[in-house]
Amino acid sequence: MFIRVFFATAALFSISLFAGEKEAAACTIEPDGSLTLNNDATQICRLDPERMTMEVEQIGVCSSIPSIDQENLLASCQNVLPEPIDVDLEIGKTQSLSSVRRPSNGSYGYEYRVSGIAGGFKSPLMTFNESVLGGDGENRGSVQSGNYCVAPSYTTKFDYLMIGGQGPASHCSIAIPPAPELTIVEADNLLNPTFQPVMSVPALGGNPSFEFDGNAYANVMLLDSNNNLATNREAVTKLVLFKKRESDLTIGEATQGLEAGFTLSQALNVYVLNQGGNKVVFHMWLNANTMSLETY
Repeated sequence: MFIRVFFATAALFSISLFAGEKEAAACTIEPDGSLTLNNDATQICRLDPERMTMEVEQIGVCSSIPSIDQENLLASCQNVLPEPIDVDLEIGKTQSLSSVRRPSNGSYGYEYRVSGIAGGFKSPLMTFNESVLGGDGENRGSVQSGNYCVAPSYTTKFDYLMIGGQGPASHCSIAIPPAPELTIVEADNLLNPTFQPVMSVPALGGNPSFEFDGNAYANVMLLDSNNNLATNREAVTKLVLFKKRESDLTIGEATQGLEAGFTLSQALNVYVLNQGGNKVVFHMWLNANTMSLETY
């Protein structure tokens, strides 16, 4: 008997974690791929990135979700990866894992993934129906306008949407700009102006809170090198997602092993802010890819 287990993971965070995204309107993607903007305060254009990369240290299952004040937050989990892997995906393609370990017999109510704090993506070209403001692609805080935008070449941060004075994370021009091979996004903080190492999402698509919740759809935590909760940005070395399963995964005597793979299946989220009538291409990150675990 086959049991297929799917859970959504982000290029960085495994789910969409922007608190305002649920309420934000979507821009219109025309048949030719161009983008028509509205006049809302915030809108999101969801596009297909050409490529995404991330380092995955562990994936697996957990018998219980840890307490955030315990040592080694991964103690109740079983890693099925023999060694860390580099995930490098294109839209519509699957990266299969050739060898994964079989967990011990038991019942597992949670899935988890540990990744590095940096992920990359190659931006598609964004062609807007009107001139927008962005940057020059090389210097944060620069301002440049045009109808064509791509992601910047410099490393950006996951939490810049919540921090004032950082400027737009984009490269916009009156001529078509070249997209960098990869734009790197670092996650050494969650979506808060002050350092926050814990975030929970009560349900898929729900608004996050900066509190641990063992019954939530997902918890995201920033860990240090000892797998303890990080106390500041400088201590963060990895990001872990704990996702509560709808029903426990049972590994029994008849279970021979697991098969696993990653597929890039959802879009780049591009946030456009309306600031005094000026449309600003402010920030972008990958929303989701899909990881599958299958018993056989």
